Amino acid sequence: MSKPFYEQPILNSPYFVPARHHALGDDGRPLDFPPLEGRRKCGYVTPVPKARKQRQGSFSQPTLDLGGGGTDDAGQAYGVARIVDEIRQHLASWRAIPNAADWGVTPSTARLLAHWRNSPEEVIRPFFCQVEAVETVIWLTEIARGRRQTLDEMRPSTVAMYLSKRLVERYFREGEAIPPYHLVGKLQPITRRWLSESRLPKLLLQHVKEHGRDFI
Repeated sequence: MSKPFYEQPILNSPYFVPARHHALGDDGRPLDFPPLEGRRKCGYVTPVPKARKQRQGSFSQPTLDLGGGGTDDAGQAYGVARIVDEIRQHLASWRAIPNAADWGVTPSTARLLAHWRNSPEEVIRPFFCQVEAVETVIWLTEIARGRRQTLDEMRPSTVAMYLSKRLVERYFREGEAIPPYHLVGKLQPITRRWLSESRLPKLLLQHVKEHGRDFI
């Protein structure tokens, strides 16, 4: 009996959000499982067949790192796939808003979105991946740029960076002089440790109480 992947390789319409996906192993090969509900998380699938024989004393082929990650200005590692999944969640929530007046975009952008998302039958309908690509650009430029995040929505490295910046501006500046921002990088390991241990100094806790959850 063949695997579900080979019986029905295509599960979704190209015009709608993917609703199911096939289970794949770590090597990118399909597993003998029925299709899974929901959209597949972002990642790189690189199925490479295993060598049938390997000569004695030969070197194994090195793996290719396709994680797509990097480091930010503070040297903190991040993963592109995780950021993509995070943006997709924001897009899904934004896309579900029924009233165009609540989309938070310019009137011209709202008309374009309405046309792309509900194209008339007499025109060539764009694929969902094309619409989502445009939505991502619009969300990043018109929505996210003017949107204040709460602490729960920020990555720990981002919160640590802002906390360190606030400490430098409030406690390390002399009079009206420019704050010594070169100390932010040195303070970040300390603030990250405070966050990971769920303990903040009394002064920072008071600052949060005064300014609310989105004080940053």
